[in-house]
Amino acid sequence: ELALRESEERFNYVTEATNDGIWDWDIQTGRVYFSPQWLRLLAYLPEEVPPSVQFFFDMLHPNDAARMTEVLHAHMDGHLPVMELELRLRTKSGAYRWFLDRGKVVTRSQDGSPLRMVGTITDITDRKQAEQALRLTRFSIEHAVDAVLWIAVSGRILDVNRAACVMLGYAREELLSKTVY
Repeated sequence: ELALRESEERFNYVTEATNDGIWDWDIQTGRVYFSPQWLRLLAYLPEEVPPSVQFFFDMLHPNDAARMTEVLHAHMDGHLPVMELELRLRTKSGAYRWFLDRGKVVTRSQDGSPLRMVGTITDITDRKQAEQALRLTRFSIEHAVDAVLWIAVSGRILDVNRAACVMLGYAREELLSKTVY
């Protein structure tokens, strides 16, 4: 009993430290255990969430449902060793947040049908927002009318926008092979 208690304590420390939510799905019954951290990530109280896989699919962004189903079935059918994808889930406030959802079938029947699947969700909203801001910045610089060059401390040209190519009279590849010296 001491070993079990220590194992549970270790598990709880890890889940708190990683800030990941954990889910455990009994595929035959459709019942899902959502960990307290999973619920916190979506801002729900335990009594507000039915232990059902349908709850998860109800929270899933409509534009992510087809991809989720595709990746889930590919994993359950044995074509992917792990189910892993980025998706949006609706929080209690109605806002969507981005999550990395990972899972794996851990129990199969004798005929190979999946019986139990476990996994985690990790909030990646900040990263997705930073990626979007970076794409917008990159687009803005690429389409700027002024020449923009990224130069390493060594003087090597790392990147240029279209305007720099036009103003300097070089193709992008030519400029990237040069230094400012």
